[in-house]
Amino acid sequence: MGTDCAPFLANLFLFSYEFRYLNKLLTQRNFTVLNKFRRCARYIDDVLLINNDNFLKSHKHDIYPKELDLTSDDKDDQHVHFLDLDILIVGKGFSYKIYDKRDNFDFPIVNYPDLSGNIPSRQSYSVFISQLIRYTRAVCILKIFNFDA
Repeated sequence: MGTDCAPFLANLFLFSYEFRYLNKLLTQRNFTVLNKFRRCARYIDDVLLINNDNFLKSHKHDIYPKELDLTSDDKDDQHVHFLDLDILIVGKGFSYKIYDKRDNFDFPIVNYPDLSGNIPSRQSYSVFISQLIRYTRAVCILKIFNFDA
């Protein structure tokens, strides 16, 4: 952790175990289990599984080494945080909004540059505008923009 190559090493490390496991299932022609991973996504060490029937929880040591501790921060099987999204299954679709785990910290976080600082204002405004674009792409319900939380 902390080095420039850490994300690449983490991806390669986890991919090697996942590839070995899925390739073994393919060789055995075990399509029932393979189909449980059809709607699976991983970004570095965050995994999103849709309709996996908790298969990963019961077979995690068949895929990954026993030393690797897998934890879940699912609220339930209908609500999960993945990367910077708060995803909720509603009916036959998804509802999603921005999630920032730093909001749960017990100290204030400074998200935007201070215009009274010694940095050019153009870059400060660019950070703000880029965040607005990020929010519009990652929020599916307009009322989420109501800041009266």
